[in-house]
Amino acid sequence: MAEIAVKCNGCQKTYRLGVDAAVVTSDGVGADFGKTLAGGNKIDPDFVAPYEEGRSPSSHVQQEVQRLLRAKSARAERYWKCSPCGTVNRYQW
Repeated sequence: MAEIAVKCNGCQKTYRLGVDAAVVTSDGVGADFGKTLAGGNKIDPDFVAPYEEGRSPSSHVQQEVQRLLRAKSARAERYWKCSPCGTVNRYQW
């Protein structure tokens, strides 16, 4: 599976989504409830959090990474929030 690496401008940590960090998007949450939600903006950024030691990505996180890969291909402007420090960052693609 392809991965997306992001670096937080606040704490300077780099996360590999779906590898050593989870990502949750409003789009994915909406899909779980059968609704269309537009997120990934500054007001409702994607949520990125590092995995605990030894944890592997769930199929849900893998679906979220696939959504982001499609957004990356479309060069869509999206934002994410770093769970540890709370900084909102723009995806650099």
